[in-house]
Amino acid sequence: MPKASKGTKRPTAASEPPVSKRKKTEPTSTSTTRKPEPSMAVVNFIKTVKTKYTAAKNDEYATYISKYMRNQFEFLGLRSPVRRAINTEIFASHKVLSHLEMYDMFYLLWEEPIREYQCFVLDYFDQYIKHINQPKWNDQNFIVLKHLITHKSWWDTVDALAYKGRLVASDKMKYNKLMDEWIEDDNMWLRRTAILHQLMYKDDTDTDRLFRYCLKCAHEKEFFIQKSIGWALRSHFRTDPKIIKDFVKKNEDKLAPLSKKEALKHA
Repeated sequence: MPKASKGTKRPTAASEPPVSKRKKTEPTSTSTTRKPEPSMAVVNFIKTVKTKYTAAKNDEYATYISKYMRNQFEFLGLRSPVRRAINTEIFASHKVLSHLEMYDMFYLLWEEPIREYQCFVLDYFDQYIKHINQPKWNDQNFIVLKHLITHKSWWDTVDALAYKGRLVASDKMKYNKLMDEWIEDDNMWLRRTAILHQLMYKDDTDTDRLFRYCLKCAHEKEFFIQKSIGWALRSHFRTDPKIIKDFVKKNEDKLAPLSKKEALKHA
């Protein structure tokens, strides 16, 4: 398996193409989303998160979860129920940050070596998704999202970010084009996100796009791509079993064994 991507620099401003011809992920300009220095509201907010999280650390669980995650990240050892309970306190005692402040908070906590701080970013995103998901901000939201996907990348954060496919749904005509770019990208985690972004769409799933993405990456040997293809297909199997069975049968010579196994897991 590949090592997690640990880059921590903040951003500055029908057949599969050969890897060498894929689109390279370039640093994205965030001049409209970053201030030279974070506001005091952001500084104090981050201080609260760090103080509360550190006070609840569990060294025994930190050792376990670090090993489980292949020793790629440092952990405080906060189990999910404990982390969520702390988050509830934080959300109740702080007003919602503005979009610009929120972006600063996301970037700064993503730079931290402690993995739970990246988990907090994901939790914050989920807590305030209605506030975040506003059409006038979604271009910038995707700039931020791309940064989070392509930095300190591993399945735990990337898969949670892939669920933010509801941002794509805010303007499918516009952001489907972005997903079409991501499925061609040299960065494996962006391709995985593009494959998975319709996980929660159910009856609204664009099956033509889903199948096209799956076939585009079907030849790849990468475990995380093969697994994501199977997962995406299995997810839609719950909505339309027949179309997934037919797709797998028609393309059984193209799909990897892992992808087929995952796709038909509940058949």
